[in-house]
Amino acid sequence: MNHRLLSTAQLLKSGLKLESTKDGSTFKNEAGRAVLSARPEGLFGGMHIVECTFLKHSKTEPYLLNANGILRLPDYIIWHRRLGHPSDNVLKKFFEETQGVPKINIPQQKPVCDGCVRGKLTQQSFPQSEKRATSVLELVHSDLFELPILSYHKYKWVMTLLDDYSGLAQIVMLTKKSDAALQLINILKQSATQSDRKIKRLRTDRGGEYVNDTLSTYLKSQGIVHELSAPNTHQQNGRAERLNRTLHEKSQAIRLQACLPDSWWEFSMEYAVHLYNRTPMQRLKWKTAFEFYHRAKPDMTKIRTFGCGAYVYLPDEIRPNKLSPRSELMIFLGSAGGKNFKFMRHLSGNVKFVSPTAMFDEGYFPKCPKSIPNDKIHREKVEAPRSPSPRDENNDEDFPPVPLGYPEGPTRAPAPQQGARPRSPPGNRSPPPGAQRRTSVRSASPSPERSPSPELPERQRPARDRRPPRREGNIYGDRSNPVEDLRRDHEWVIRRLRELDSQSRTPDEIEVRRRNDPRNEALPPLEQRVHDRPGPSNNVPPSTEPTPIKEEPVEPNLDIDNLYNDILDGLCSETLVREGGVGLNNFLFEIAKAIDTPTQFRDLQQLPATEKKRWLDACLEELKALKKRNVYELVDLPKGRRAIKNRWVFNQKGDGRLRARLVAKGFSQVEGIDFDELFSPVVRYETARLLFGVAALEDWDMFSVDVKTAYLYGKLDEEIYMQQPEGFKIPGMENKVWRLRRALYGLKQAGLSWWKELTASMTEIGFVRCKSDAGVYYYRHPKTRELVVAIVYVDDVGFMGKRGSQLLKELKQKFSTKWECRDQGELTEFFGMEVSRDRKKKRVFVQQHKYLQKVLDRFHIKTGSEDTPLPKGFVFNPSDKVPDTKFRQKYQQLVGSLMYLMIGSRPDIAYAVVKLSQQMVNPSKEHYSAGIHLLRYLHGSKKLFLEFCGDSNQAIVAFSDSDWASSIDDRKSITGNFCTLANGPVSWLSRKQKTVALSSTEAEYMALSDCSRQLIWMSQLLHEIGFDIPLPLLYGDNVGSLFWASNEVQEKRSKHIDICYHYLREVIEQKRIIIDWVDGSNNPADILTKNLDKIKFQRYIPTLGLLEQ
Repeated sequence: MNHRLLSTAQLLKSGLKLESTKDGSTFKNEAGRAVLSARPEGLFGGMHIVECTFLKHSKTEPYLLNANGILRLPDYIIWHRRLGHPSDNVLKKFFEETQGVPKINIPQQKPVCDGCVRGKLTQQSFPQSEKRATSVLELVHSDLFELPILSYHKYKWVMTLLDDYSGLAQIVMLTKKSDAALQLINILKQSATQSDRKIKRLRTDRGGEYVNDTLSTYLKSQGIVHELSAPNTHQQNGRAERLNRTLHEKSQAIRLQACLPDSWWEFSMEYAVHLYNRTPMQRLKWKTAFEFYHRAKPDMTKIRTFGCGAYVYLPDEIRPNKLSPRSELMIFLGSAGGKNFKFMRHLSGNVKFVSPTAMFDEGYFPKCPKSIPNDKIHREKVEAPRSPSPRDENNDEDFPPVPLGYPEGPTRAPAPQQGARPRSPPGNRSPPPGAQRRTSVRSASPSPERSPSPELPERQRPARDRRPPRREGNIYGDRSNPVEDLRRDHEWVIRRLRELDSQSRTPDEIEVRRRNDPRNEALPPLEQRVHDRPGPSNNVPPSTEPTPIKEEPVEPNLDIDNLYNDILDGLCSETLVREGGVGLNNFLFEIAKAIDTPTQFRDLQQLPATEKKRWLDACLEELKALKKRNVYELVDLPKGRRAIKNRWVFNQKGDGRLRARLVAKGFSQVEGIDFDELFSPVVRYETARLLFGVAALEDWDMFSVDVKTAYLYGKLDEEIYMQQPEGFKIPGMENKVWRLRRALYGLKQAGLSWWKELTASMTEIGFVRCKSDAGVYYYRHPKTRELVVAIVYVDDVGFMGKRGSQLLKELKQKFSTKWECRDQGELTEFFGMEVSRDRKKKRVFVQQHKYLQKVLDRFHIKTGSEDTPLPKGFVFNPSDKVPDTKFRQKYQQLVGSLMYLMIGSRPDIAYAVVKLSQQMVNPSKEHYSAGIHLLRYLHGSKKLFLEFCGDSNQAIVAFSDSDWASSIDDRKSITGNFCTLANGPVSWLSRKQKTVALSSTEAEYMALSDCSRQLIWMSQLLHEIGFDIPLPLLYGDNVGSLFWASNEVQEKRSKHIDICYHYLREVIEQKRIIIDWVDGSNNPADILTKNLDKIKFQRYIPTLGLLEQ
């Protein structure tokens, strides 16, 4: 017998404890640490195998059992993954033919490898080509194949090249097939130059990418013979075809093993080539292609498992401060050339990162479900060498160089957001001593517990809950998937709110509405998307759509007090919502609205016949519009494609008109197949109010047009199929689908498609898009220099220009002829704000009276009033009680309604709304009473409106203030500022500062810096459109902060302040703004930083530009 026996009884006598299951056994010491495990082995009659290492110790004790090694993943599994899932015969040869790979024992009974099964199961052989070449570059094979979706860098095609003699492979990524000829010429030139060898023959198929004048001319000039396969006989170029299959299988195996998205295939393909060139081949007498080409064995010490987790060192230059973590968990994507590795910062928006220093956890795949980091599994640290080694002279890179089609140099990645909490790497554990000799040891104990997963098994290790503690009553539910899908349908937030009727709904009806909203349904699998998507929240019923793969959650940081500022930016930030299944758009929309319209098509069946007919007529009108715009054509669904779903969305306009809109369920779209880019800008709130102020000063005319079914004008570059709409399927053709030719509401790219068409038409007319705000266009007459400005919010377009201007009317008419528009005459409503004016006195008024009245009716506020937004002396103490769901929803609806009012036209309630919004996670009855108090204040002041005076000073004037350390929870300060033009408020801000200020002077200095950035933006926008104004004037009430701003002194009280706040000094020195002092008792920004008493509050109201009718 060539195996040693291990006694279970003796192990128990020694103090070890045995834990057994049907799949195996584990021995633990007194501390509970596993020291030995065993697995069943059918070949030994029920005995169990313990994989271990014997170490030479002394004469009396010749061998000691080293069982620590079994806590690691078996070397066979690790190296099988690292080297790209090679066969066992190939794996054995790495020890002999490469450097850095240990001798690997192949187990007799191997588990099923998930990566191999999913990526390499299907096999197809090609006949061998002719006799092989006898020297390097004597014969080069080339072929081209297409991938089904666009890659991370928008590549679609891969061109492969294979040196027939050495077997060295190269690939070139292509965005278009037509680029193949030029790229092939470039790589042939580089190969010949770098190797000092002449290419003699090129063998390809007869595809158009190879048979063309460009390539033929070059080959003839270089004396290269072009060998073409027979028509429709790709097998004659069998080696290239075989290479395509091998690389694709290897790429699939390593990518699917790591659960990476389909669009990341370019990274796995690059690493597959890297591994292929370093893999021993039988036809090369078990040498590697790298050695045949370079005459030196490849160094494998830098090989790591593709897609595994890695804690990557962050240089000081990109860390926010010295207290920030020095490493960040990223995903390993391969070599970046030289001594650098390539990673993906998947917790920071999927941004590529290059670094030479990292600690790898090869048993953990961040993108895989149920995969958790573990301190005991192959954590190996790799640092940048301090000095070159002799091996560096033979740079271990593929040769000739591979032009990948995009720069891969070490770029500086953006710094992680302050407040983010990257996982700190565990301690660096030294691996157990190298095995001198392995043996099988029998044991009478059961085998260790193994996962039934088809993946290569990992040794059982203590399970740790990596999830952050869930906040009680989290407003986004109990799921902890990160949300990064806030780009879609941003215009729904304000447009739909603007069209609400005055009738209210109960919280239960709101919940039913939310359940039926398509934006809350389950999303497609994670591997089909670049950005991770959330699954349905706990409040959403199960969907038939596939659910997403969970990713390691991140501690949420809602920062709700800054929520409205991101809406003002014209595009919602992706990082506002960090857990749950509800997006920001849905959240704000649902908590603020009160709709009494059908929520889905089947609701029409329950309506009276007359009302039902009105809604059906609205549906028919929508379908006619789609047909008129040639939005679709009826076709059969191609094999292998999936048709996205749709739904009807019903709404009643303010003038009583019924609107039925067919909306695609864009959440079911697959990135790379159904869509590519999403970004679509809209005008900012501040921009609209700023131009209202200019209109008052210049007595401009303001007109408005509404583009009918604007999204339907957007052209689609992608091939998208959609099911026929519910209730209107064509009899006898129910199985056919719509092939979308133009954008449809709900498609992820619909907004972008329309914006492109709009921008093209505006440019054709002669408008120039403003760089300071992409929602603004301006026109300058080439001779008279007359100015016309257009502001765009999706399909609402406002035109502004000189009073009585013929040019203004002509440009508006040109725009209306390009699109089917509804001319709304004088601009009376825009962006949810009601606009009116007094032309004689040159006044422009902005208000939201209609919406305010709807909110008051909804919460049954019909009488009573208050003098201030918050009760006198009211303090927002955190609640220690968890509210029920209905109460929390009611509170959220209240705050959402107030927030929409505040960001539109009511700066006087900004401080109160921000403080209320900070309690939405866990509100109390006291907090709700404060919200009702605010509604009563609004009821008593509902006649207030913003006024822009045309006969006032043209300068921009701003006031800044702060309330030092006023936040009870973290002692951070409150920043408040507002900027005016024409005596009317353009922008206002009330929010908590991001860092703790050590003094009131420091808090005021940071508040001044924030306000200065807003002033510079406003000045740049006005200067860009050609409206010259005096230097902006910024007032502050703290002498010390004004001194710091005007003098570049570095003293002990200011040297620690973040450098970004010193931007204030730069703009003052460049004389781009002017700062001045105002007495604290006369600083109206005080209303934005604290809860003032009645006298002070009422005194500041007119200074804010708020007047009463």
